[in-house]
Amino acid sequence: MFTMKVQKGKSPAGQTVWMVLDDNYLPIEPIQRYLRYLDSLERSPNTIQGYARNLKLYWEFLRDKHLDWQQITIEQLSEFIHWLRSPNPAVVSVKPQTAKRSEKTINHALTTVCSFYEFQ
Repeated sequence: MFTMKVQKGKSPAGQTVWMVLDDNYLPIEPIQRYLRYLDSLERSPNTIQGYARNLKLYWEFLRDKHLDWQQITIEQLSEFIHWLRSPNPAVVSVKPQTAKRSEKTINHALTTVCSFYEFQ
């Protein structure tokens, strides 16, 4: 199975663009609209790349949990935070586990998702 991917490309004008591709190699349109918006605000390509990576993670979470991005609850958003922390979401350990991502990375991902929803 193909997994979602962040892909770098070039616009017809030669500018760097970032795309998030779904499991069928197709751009995820709501994410693409948001990334184009960030580009119109003249955000740096590195910033847009970071946002694309965070939104890819979020879309993987939505896919894994069979959730619709347009109908997310606060509780489901908190599950996303847990999903980001969990070294292996399919395994529940009785021993303390080291988080898969740092709190700074998790906060950045959550900020990205919140900004994405504000844009929508």
